[in-house]
Amino acid sequence: MINIRALSSDFSRWNMKKWVPENIMPYFNKLETYDGTIFDIPHFWAIDNLNYTTFAASSRGKTGPIKIVPAGPLIDPIAPVFVESCLSSGLPLASMGFNDPKESKRVGAGYYEFSIRNGIRDSVASAFLSPDENGSVIPDNLVIKSGATVIEILTNPIPNDINKENKRRNQKATGIKYMSTNDGQEWEARLLPTQESYFQERFHKFFPAEIILAAGAILTPQLLANSGIHDGGKIVDLPGVGKNLQDHPMIPVAFQIKGDLLQGPSTYDAAEEFSTYKQTAKKLLNTKSLNLTDLREKVKLLGVYGTAGLSAGAFLCSPFSEAGVPDIQLTVFPRIFEPHVVQQVKSAANSESQFTPLSKGIDLPSMLVTVALIQPEARHKLRLATHKNVNQSDFKFMKKLRFENKFQFRLPIIETGNEEAYLTDKDVKRLAWGINEVRRIKSFPPLSTSSANEVYPGHHIIGTELHTFIRKNYEQNSHWSGSTKMGHESDPDAVVDEHLRVMGFSNLRIVDAGVMPIIPNGNTHSTVCAIALRAVDLILGV
Repeated sequence: MINIRALSSDFSRWNMKKWVPENIMPYFNKLETYDGTIFDIPHFWAIDNLNYTTFAASSRGKTGPIKIVPAGPLIDPIAPVFVESCLSSGLPLASMGFNDPKESKRVGAGYYEFSIRNGIRDSVASAFLSPDENGSVIPDNLVIKSGATVIEILTNPIPNDINKENKRRNQKATGIKYMSTNDGQEWEARLLPTQESYFQERFHKFFPAEIILAAGAILTPQLLANSGIHDGGKIVDLPGVGKNLQDHPMIPVAFQIKGDLLQGPSTYDAAEEFSTYKQTAKKLLNTKSLNLTDLREKVKLLGVYGTAGLSAGAFLCSPFSEAGVPDIQLTVFPRIFEPHVVQQVKSAANSESQFTPLSKGIDLPSMLVTVALIQPEARHKLRLATHKNVNQSDFKFMKKLRFENKFQFRLPIIETGNEEAYLTDKDVKRLAWGINEVRRIKSFPPLSTSSANEVYPGHHIIGTELHTFIRKNYEQNSHWSGSTKMGHESDPDAVVDEHLRVMGFSNLRIVDAGVMPIIPNGNTHSTVCAIALRAVDLILGV
């Protein structure tokens, strides 16, 4: 639900003409309907109300499919305490939502904004594939096939006498093979000439039917490999497939809390609040329009269940950052419930470690701060499974990434050479700086008096021991990007061109996080959405 835009400088680093900031940044506005009126402006920004109102009115989208709201109506109790301590420590107050067009205003502490509509996550599926308030429906030319796993792209070479103009794109995607997840039966879906005539009739322009891959930075490379499109592939030799894989590695820091921060709803209150939430959410979904006063009252009744459960964070510049661009992101959780951390807690509870296991602090009233590296130096690659004669035991993810290998779909392995190579020395130093910065922030009021012992990793873990701790206990953030990267035809590791077309193909594109040459600054979801919207215009030749 967190809505963080990529920075303009992220796209400048891509060095692709069709993806320069002025071409791609407007798509973030096209995606959103920003609503800053539902909630009161938190007090940190209230004194700058005029500037905030002007910014919200002039710099944010108003008619896009995804609803974006600032943190609220209930800010979790840890959030204002954390922000206040950041300010006491000398850090600046960031723009509300961290999405000001001026990059310098991302640096500092503040509250996130979220894709939430009427107390429910406004996912891409709900935003694009649900009837909206105006009664629009799913297009009749869209067919969604559920219960299916795509396993291969069907291809044919283009004869030389037909493909006279572009010898480099001598392959054509003709369809896909997929497997039913109910009975394992394989099916084929092929492109038909009638689909081409639809494009011609609607847009008065000829568009060849295409296959668009959007399986993500882990599974799209495997689909290509299944289809003979990889390093040394029989269909197309593309050495870059599965290379350049990036993530935002993170490490958690947890503290016990005390005093007023210990106050929270009882089990009975939580059950009652959830009942009120369900009733209110249902009413909002079934109400066409409300005046602002009534809407604000209804939204308040949604309570904590109508929020993401967290509110605050910070973007920081370590001593290793360049040009004032943040390289560390902090996210604050009022309890230990960050999904990757909870997974580690469960595994740590059944094993012994020389360091303090986080499982010892899970039952204590604690707050959690994740320290994420948002400009990682390390690059990884996928060891792609071949399509036939594979020993299944060879194909499993590293211990910290878990997917089930269902229906004989081959899963790749994330390769780092060895476990310690997941982070470079510079990456480790920056994460260590981030942990120490969290400790420094904690030493300032009000956190200094409302938090207690460091549950994880423990205040005694410092210096070289902290570096060793980070290498052994980092968390993958599942922000996988870059494994089918965009690049120029002269780049031997480029998988798609700036039109997102797979090298060697006339009608096969990739539209997911894998195409990003460099991972963006912060959470990747909104950037992937912007890429997808930009891809629509590229396909239509706009």
